[in-house]
Amino acid sequence: MVSPTKRWLVAAAAVLAGVAGCSAPTAGSAPAAAGADTADAAVGGSDGSGACGSESGFCITVDITGAVTVQGTAEALNLGTCADFAKGESPGGDLQLPGLLGEEIGGKQVSAFNEIREYAGPGTYEKDVIRSVAGVIDVSIDTTPYQLADETTAQAVINADGSGSFTFADLKEGEQGNPTTPKGMISGSFTWTCTD
Repeated sequence: MVSPTKRWLVAAAAVLAGVAGCSAPTAGSAPAAAGADTADAAVGGSDGSGACGSESGFCITVDITGAVTVQGTAEALNLGTCADFAKGESPGGDLQLPGLLGEEIGGKQVSAFNEIREYAGPGTYEKDVIRSVAGVIDVSIDTTPYQLADETTAQAVINADGSGSFTFADLKEGEQGNPTTPKGMISGSFTWTCTD
C-alpha cells in the first residue's frame, strides 16, 4: 500500500516533472502536472493516451457554478489499480480523493486536494469526514480558496471500481484581505472514472 506521504511525494514529483518537461510517474492518486494540456487530456490526447483516453488513471469531470463557473475535464494519475484505490490504504485510514493541482479547466486554474478521514471502503461519506490536508474542505479557483461555511453540504461517493464523486454546495470564498467584504459561494462536483 502507498502511504499518504508517498502519494504527496509522487504528486510533487509529477508537478516538478511537468515543469522540467520530464515524464511523471504513471501510477496513484496524484494530479497531472500543472500546465498539462487538459484539452488533449479531455479527449485522451492526440495519441489516445491518458486517463481520459486509454491509459491508466482518473478522468475527472469538474462542474462548478456560483461566484465562478468552471466546467471541463482533467486527468490525474493513479498510484495503483482502481480496485486498490477503492479499497484504501488500511481500515480506518485516510483516502486521498483524485486531486487537481493548478489544472487549467475551462480557462480557470483549479486545485482540490481533499481526503476521506477514517475511510472504511466503498460507500458514501458526508462532510464531517471530508477534509483537505489543512483540515477543512478546500477547492481553489484561480488561487481563490473556497471553504466550509455553516450552510455547506458535501458528500463523497467511492465505488468498488474506483470511480466516484465529490459534490458540495455553498463553499464560501476564504477570508482574504477585508473580512467584511461580501464573499462569493460556489457549488458543484468532481466526478471521476478510473481506468487500469
